[in-house]
Amino acid sequence: NSRYITNAPPAITGVMHSPVLPQAGQPIVVTASINDPDGVASAAVEYRIDPSTSYASVPMTLTSNGTYIATIPAQLSGTMVAYYVQATDGAATPATGTFPANPPAEECLVRVGEFQPTGNFPLYRIWMTQATLNKWLSENHMNNSPFDVTFVADDDRVIYDTQALYAGSPYIAPGYTGPMGVACGYAITFPDDDLFLGSDEMVLDWAGGHDGETTALQEEMGYWIADQINLPFSHRYIIRLHVNGTTDRKSTRLN
Repeated sequence: NSRYITNAPPAITGVMHSPVLPQAGQPIVVTASINDPDGVASAAVEYRIDPSTSYASVPMTLTSNGTYIATIPAQLSGTMVAYYVQATDGAATPATGTFPANPPAEECLVRVGEFQPTGNFPLYRIWMTQATLNKWLSENHMNNSPFDVTFVADDDRVIYDTQALYAGSPYIAPGYTGPMGVACGYAITFPDDDLFLGSDEMVLDWAGGHDGETTALQEEMGYWIADQINLPFSHRYIIRLHVNGTTDRKSTRLN
């Protein structure tokens, strides 16, 4: 049995921060479910202020409903907080586990000071650390190695440990100037146990601008017409996209 170990670490699930979009001066509350047959001896949130690599530790306490909770102190607007949850069981030979599984390569991210605009279009956010951004900028645009990011939908859904990379053909991708530069396409992969819209992947791309189309609506209208007359069509809809607080320079569509 290649998976057998003498003592498995605590299972850490349901990790979440609240509010989803904390504002300047507002504490960040982290909650998690932590379970182990030998009990949980200790749990903590290890956090840092990116790009610093030094972590501070906040002990987690067990609430009456069985959830562990800790509070990260309030931060200034524009701050990127990176954190992970760590727990140790009560066995004679203790085992320690983390969520995400491989910090600091994988971390949960929270960006302070994001706003939720009015309107009906969904707003998707991609948050990444400075180290991830630097690596993304240095690699070839057609490199399909994914980067660890946090994905946020509006102000009520966060998916940590998400993978992102450029989506585009060799014709388009060389014109990309970085995740926070000119509008570009993204391929997103979600964790198997935290799907989004019922799927573990999606593509974000910009609408319009192709073959003289400047309205960003003609292609969508064509798909709608095809749907109405029972012809094959692509299911796409318009969203807004922010990357580390930077607004995408064009309308964005989801495939």
